[in-house]
Amino acid sequence: MVQDTATLDFSGQHWAPPHAFDWRATKFDIRKLNELLIYECHVGMAQEKESVGTFIEFTDYILPYIKNAGYNAIQLMAIAEHPYYGSFGYHVTNFFAVSPVSARPRSSNTW
Repeated sequence: MVQDTATLDFSGQHWAPPHAFDWRATKFDIRKLNELLIYECHVGMAQEKESVGTFIEFTDYILPYIKNAGYNAIQLMAIAEHPYYGSFGYHVTNFFAVSPVSARPRSSNTW
């Protein structure tokens, strides 16, 4: 993004380098950094499915992913009810209620 100094509008810039970036960092190992590595996540939005994720699904699928990726800390986004899950919990409606969908027991899961 660049800002026009006269209008103060922002405009996108397309960058097309002559050679593609090589993403094959074979020598990089996140576990060797030896520092705090925080994975920020939201229980209801952490999965790639078209519904709200549950705590059980988060435990079964997301926590192992985070650990295997090398992170050593988790920051959970707003554990609260909110009207639009696409906001990742920033627009909460009630700080005292966990979503009833997220809190359903393991026996009622249908995957």
